[in-house]
Amino acid sequence: MPDLFQKGFFVEEISRRIKAGRKAKASEPTSPCEGCPLNDGRPKVSSFGNPDTARIVFVGEKPGRAEVKHGRPFVGETGQLTRMTLRQETSLDPEGEVYWGNIIRCLAEPDELTEVQEKQVAKRCGAYIASELLGIRPDVPVVGAGNVPLGYFFREGGITGERAVVRLLPDGRRYFPVFHPAYLLKEEEAERAARERIFRADLRRLDRWLAQRAVWTMPASYHFVTTEKMLREVEKRLLAATDLFFDFETPGLHPWSFPRGEPRLIAVGFSVAPGEAWGIALAHPEAPLPLDLTWPMLKRVMAGPSWKGALKGQHDLHWGGWFGLEVTNFCGDAMLAATLLADKPYTEIKSNLLRLAADWLWEVEYPWLHIDKARMMEHPVETVVGIAMTDVDWEFRIHRELLKALAAR
Repeated sequence: MPDLFQKGFFVEEISRRIKAGRKAKASEPTSPCEGCPLNDGRPKVSSFGNPDTARIVFVGEKPGRAEVKHGRPFVGETGQLTRMTLRQETSLDPEGEVYWGNIIRCLAEPDELTEVQEKQVAKRCGAYIASELLGIRPDVPVVGAGNVPLGYFFREGGITGERAVVRLLPDGRRYFPVFHPAYLLKEEEAERAARERIFRADLRRLDRWLAQRAVWTMPASYHFVTTEKMLREVEKRLLAATDLFFDFETPGLHPWSFPRGEPRLIAVGFSVAPGEAWGIALAHPEAPLPLDLTWPMLKRVMAGPSWKGALKGQHDLHWGGWFGLEVTNFCGDAMLAATLLADKPYTEIKSNLLRLAADWLWEVEYPWLHIDKARMMEHPVETVVGIAMTDVDWEFRIHRELLKALAAR
């Protein structure tokens, strides 16, 4: 399992409960509330909903005064906004198909907790919602509102960059992050309108994802090149294409970790039309074709007349050049297009494939979430080539949408 998921507080809680049955040591807290600065007799707001009929678990940060008064989460102004927006933008019934909860269960006065203290309280108090998730079907996703749930479950990332991008919890449950609706109420009118548009769009993405969720299978229009005949046919198609997107699967973060000129790229994906892709295994130990066949073909294609593009040209051109690939007619950089639309310097853009896919394709769940890309050589060749084909297809489609937006501007 990727290190990303090994770091979250949720994992600690799962591990602790797996070991349930062992006798607690005298020094161990017997309750998540023990030692908490909010554990002074103030009322706690428990989760609410039917775990048997819930289609999502909506997890917020902490209760407000209205929640304390009624003893239920999301019943105040923020809760009313959330329920109304769910009714308007999704097919969910907020009363019967949503299990409501918060990471922190007690009301904290403004400035009562420092940022560090709030994280410590969240780590303790989140054990309650973690325990409740163990009793809810694992196919029911968590919709986490704001930074506090994101920090509890994953310990890293910010909601602005992570929103509407599905992630995996350690038990395989999906996690769908959104802005916290309370954030909308605090903004100036112009800023609130912009964030509300994003919040509503993300809930529509959620609804679309819930309706279309299924076991992902490789599209029939993705082709793994496994024979010499197929390799020759694909080469002709790629050399004749007007536009050609490519994606390298690399053995590390930086090419200079490897001898210059010695081919070490693991696989490459190509796309010349939306939804269509070819994948070729290169330096993977299970590659069906020898490198002395695939590498010369790759060099001919990359030096060919097609206009070429990639998700992040700086990355792919660097890797290709290090191993002796000449890439001609490179003109399509999806990250650069996203930078132009964002009106920010290239170095400040936090987007990646998953962020751009959620924003421009409404593809919120990456089908290879369970794969640790830092260890690509250890995965079966079919998996690595499948990743290359998925990535390049998404990148080609994203770039098309970005170009439309730039042209409209």
